Amino acid sequence: MIHYLHRSLVYTYFAPSMSSTNIVIIVMATAFNIPNGYVNGFAASVTPSDRIYDWKFWAGIAVFAIGMAINISADYTLFALRRKKVNEKGHQKYFIPYGFMFEYVSSANYLGEIIEWIGWAIACGNPAAYSFMFFTMANLVPRALSTHKFYKDTFKTAYPTSRKAIIPFLL
Repeated sequence: MIHYLHRSLVYTYFAPSMSSTNIVIIVMATAFNIPNGYVNGFAASVTPSDRIYDWKFWAGIAVFAIGMAINISADYTLFALRRKKVNEKGHQKYFIPYGFMFEYVSSANYLGEIIEWIGWAIACGNPAAYSFMFFTMANLVPRALSTHKFYKDTFKTAYPTSRKAIIPFLL
């Protein structure tokens, strides 16, 4: 719930305006999120209430919080770069993000989101949560690989060679 409140209210308020979004993206996101929200909400509602006394629940909450902190920090780093994005001639300009998890990966925002949903899966411990974690990874890992390639192609030797796409030191 906290993630979606941040995404729908705080994020949209602070995010600099970007190019328009294709209606197909909006329809597909809605088509995914409505059933996903229902399935995860239902699964959470039938989870035994004593789950909150299980150490896995609290470990999952901690992992989720770490992921959300990474995600939000990365978002605000990217917001700052988007505000600088147009040069004096009105042309779009790209910048290399630096700081915190951007020192290790090209898509720190995606890494944070993946960590959030790993935490959710650990906290809930049900198939719906693990399914959402898997589909989040299936969506964000290819996007991170594409973003990493874009940065390397765009910035060539100026791009940090030790930086990975999505998993620090590995991928």
